[in-house]
Order: sequence, then C-alpha cells, then structure tokens
Amino acid sequence: MLLDREIPGDVRDVVGAIVAEHPQALGFHDLRTRQSGRTQFIQLHVDMDQNLSLREAHDLAERIELRIRQAYPAADVIIHQDPVAVGPSVSVQTPHNSGS
Repeated sequence: MLLDREIPGDVRDVVGAIVAEHPQALGFHDLRTRQSGRTQFIQLHVDMDQNLSLREAHDLAERIELRIRQAYPAADVIIHQDPVAVGPSVSVQTPHNSGS
C-alpha cells in the first residue's frame, strides 16, 4: 500500500492562478504534488525570461513560493527556474544580389 498520494483538489488551478499573478512568470509545467502524512510537497518548473538576473529570477521564485505556501501552509514548495528566450524572433538575412 502506498503511503504518499497526490494532493486532492484543484491544485493545478490554484498554482496556475498564483503563477499568473506574476507578470515575469511566463508559465509553468511539470507540476508534481504529493502528500505524506500532514506534509504536502509541491514541485513545479516556472518559465522565466532568460535575460533576468540571477537575483531577479530568485526573487520571483521566492514570491511565487510564498503565495503557494499561503494557499497550502503545510506544503514544502520547490520551484525550478527554466530560462526561456523571449522577444522578437531573429530573422535570417539573405545577401542582396549586388549585380542587379
């Protein structure tokens, strides 16, 4: 018999709403939850602009973690920060034919 189980309820919706509160968070994925006794474990990856400084990325993760812990006070929260390229796409330039 398994002792751990997934946290019941709408955790994905709650975590998604919390991540969406933070404009610098570009999304999340790989959400994993489990409960062992009274302790809950919430792990997720948060997509962040790859150009954020280490301090900015850390602070963003801390703010998201705090909000998740407010919603789930018994939770041990782990956030992995995934760098994502944002901004205008780079177009490939072709050389102009100078003989025309």
